[in-house]
Amino acid sequence: MTNPPTNTASNVASLMAERARFESWLAALEARRDSTPAHIYQRVHGDYALRLQKVVDQLLGHMSEIEAAAKTLAERLGGLERAAAKDRHQRSEAELRASVGELSADAYDEILRRTDEATASIALERTQASVELTRLREVLALNAPKSGTPRESMTTTRYCSLAAS
Repeated sequence: MTNPPTNTASNVASLMAERARFESWLAALEARRDSTPAHIYQRVHGDYALRLQKVVDQLLGHMSEIEAAAKTLAERLGGLERAAAKDRHQRSEAELRASVGELSADAYDEILRRTDEATASIALERTQASVELTRLREVLALNAPKSGTPRESMTTTRYCSLAAS
C-alpha cells in the first residue's frame, strides 16, 4: 500500500511541474503574439489558460493535505534546529572540558567526530525539508486571498483574462 502523504507530495510535485510548464508556454506564446494571427493566438492561449486553470484547481483540491504537510515540515525544521543547537552545545562543552584537561585527546576527538557527523546529517535534512517547505508554501500561495479574488490564483486570473481579451 502506498503512503498517502508521499502520494500527495508526488501528485503536488507533478502538478507544480505542469503548472510551470503551462506558465512557460503562455509566456513564450505572449512573446510571439505580434507575429501570430489573432484567432490562432486566442485559440492556443485559451487552450493553455484552460489547462493551467485545471492544474491550479487540482492543486487547490489538495490544500488541506498540503497545509498539514507544511505544518509538519515546519515543526520538523524546528526540531532539527533544536538538535543542531544541542550538537553545537555538546561540541562547545567538549572543547571546554578538553581545554581544562578533563577529556583525553581521544575522547575529545570522538565527541568532535560524532557531533560533526550529526551536524552534517542535520544540515542535509534541514536543506531538504526547507526546499520541500518552500515548494509547499508556493502551492499554498495559490490559495491565498488576493485583493478581491479569494481562492483564485493571480497567475490564473492574469492568463484567463488574457484569453478573454
